[in-house]
Amino acid sequence: MGRQEVAGRSPAELRQALGVGFAHDFAARITERLDVDVLVIDLVGDAYCLESAGQKVVVVKRTTSWFRQNFSLAHELGHIASDSLAHAGRAHGDTEAQANAFAAELLMPESDLRAINWQEVGLARLAGIVWDLGVSTDALWIRLETLGLAVSAQVSEGLGVTTFALLRRHLPVPGDEADPITRRRERSAARWVPSQLASRLERAVMGGKAPPESLAFALGVPVEDLEVGEDPVVPGDEEAELLRELLAQ
Repeated sequence: MGRQEVAGRSPAELRQALGVGFAHDFAARITERLDVDVLVIDLVGDAYCLESAGQKVVVVKRTTSWFRQNFSLAHELGHIASDSLAHAGRAHGDTEAQANAFAAELLMPESDLRAINWQEVGLARLAGIVWDLGVSTDALWIRLETLGLAVSAQVSEGLGVTTFALLRRHLPVPGDEADPITRRRERSAARWVPSQLASRLERAVMGGKAPPESLAFALGVPVEDLEVGEDPVVPGDEEAELLRELLAQ
C-alpha cells in the first residue's frame, strides 16, 4: 500500500490510514503511511510545514515530551489537510484554531471519548488512556471540557497533575519490562530524518545541486565526514532551499 494523501482528508480518514497505535511512534508512522516527510530536529518553535520539490514536509522539535510533539504533528497535518500550509509565524488565528481542532479530533476522537464512562474511570485506567492516546493531561482535560463530559473526582485529580507524574504513579507496567516511559521519551527526543529525504539530499549534493552542509545538517554529522566530493553548487535547487530554511531556524 502506497503513502496516502493528506490534503482534503478528515481526522477519521487519517486515523484509519495511520493505523492502530500510531501515537506511539507518530513521526515514523506519518512518513511511512502518508505523503508527508517528517524531520525531527532542534527548533526554536514547536513545528512548521513546507513543500520541497512538491513534497510536503513537517519539521518538528525534538523533545522528551512526546505528547507535545504528537500534538504539534497532528496540528501540522491539520494545516495540510485543509491546504493551509502554515509556516511559523505566518498563520492566521482562524486557521490555527481549525488546525488545533483537527489535531484534537485526530488524537482524541469524540466518539471514543463519549464511549467512556468518565465517572467510573480510576487513576490506573486514566493513565492507560493518556498513554495510548499519546496526549498530555492538559490536552485531555481541555478536550473533555470542550465536549462537556462530566468526570469523576479521580479523573479530575489525575488530570490536574503533569503527564509524567500521572504516568509514573499509575501506569501499569510489568515488573520485568524495561521502562516504557523512558524509552518513549528517548524516541521523541531523537534527531530523525526519513531515509527518503536523506537520499534525495545526497543525490542533490552528489550532483552539485545542493551544498554538502545541507546533507551534513540533516544527518547530524560533520561535513568532512560525508565524502561526497566538491562539485559546484547550482543555485536555486529546491532541496537546497529546504535545508536553507531549516538552517535559518
